[in-house]
Amino acid sequence: MSYSISFDGGGSKLLGVLFDDRYRILSTARSGGVNCFVHTEEESEENIRHCVKNLPAETGAEIAEIGALYTSQGDDYAKVVREFVPCRRTVNCGEGAFGLLTSGLTSGICALSGTGSDIFYVKDGVILDILGGWGYVLGDLGSGFWIGREAACSLFHFMEGTRPVSLLHQKLMQEHGIHDKMDMFRVIYRQASPAYYVASFCTTVGHAAQEGDPESIALLKEAGNTLARRVCQMIEKHRLPEDTPVCTAGSVFRYCKDMRLAFETTMQSYLPKAAIHHPMYEPVIGGILYRMMENGVPLSEDTVRSFQAAYQPFWIL
Repeated sequence: MSYSISFDGGGSKLLGVLFDDRYRILSTARSGGVNCFVHTEEESEENIRHCVKNLPAETGAEIAEIGALYTSQGDDYAKVVREFVPCRRTVNCGEGAFGLLTSGLTSGICALSGTGSDIFYVKDGVILDILGGWGYVLGDLGSGFWIGREAACSLFHFMEGTRPVSLLHQKLMQEHGIHDKMDMFRVIYRQASPAYYVASFCTTVGHAAQEGDPESIALLKEAGNTLARRVCQMIEKHRLPEDTPVCTAGSVFRYCKDMRLAFETTMQSYLPKAAIHHPMYEPVIGGILYRMMENGVPLSEDTVRSFQAAYQPFWIL
């Protein structure tokens, strides 16, 4: 019996699954985020360690070796894993590949919006190009951080008396304990990771949008439109067919309906032949699917969907 681990890490969390050569999940573990733009190297490594040490221990079996690690980011997971059990190899699949695979695709474009944002061109499970991924200081357009920052700036203008109050402003103040300018400094700049905290404002934007707040809806639509245009740029850059499949990935796409609809509408206007797909599982299942692909298992949307019973805790549709 051989064993593998799949890791999906981002700004908010790290999720790991241990699975065997029959693709059965044996244990899972979760810890804090590992995104290098919002966490220090020490924080990321400690979160990886916290996640890793629980995986083999929970199986009730002696695991002599990990055959392979499949990761959504290029962090050195293997170094930490080897503190607990030998590991033969690490495969940095990338977030884009995980997004495509969990949508039932092996090739296409993946538009990701979580704490950060990227556009990936993936062929046969391998990432060939990335637009974005520059981090919150230089880019991440359409990401949770970008949406949160725009919401915070809107609240600044309200506090300065240059913008009328909106439901978004009221919710930001209520949910984050903000009453004046000094509160803004306190709740943002005294955080261990101010960037990650600002990204959490995106959740408030989503709540306000669900209640019909025009400002929040417009902000989410702008994010969706921006990412759709970036997808079109990737397709044009590589002269890909107009019917190249596209998938969305990340928590913002998943939970913000107005953003998702705007993305799909803009894609339809530019590339009406492009089919839009959405993930069926949490990204961490992408590592298992990648292992299947390595072993010659033919993957399709119907095939991946058929695994629902086996991976039910990670099913998101």
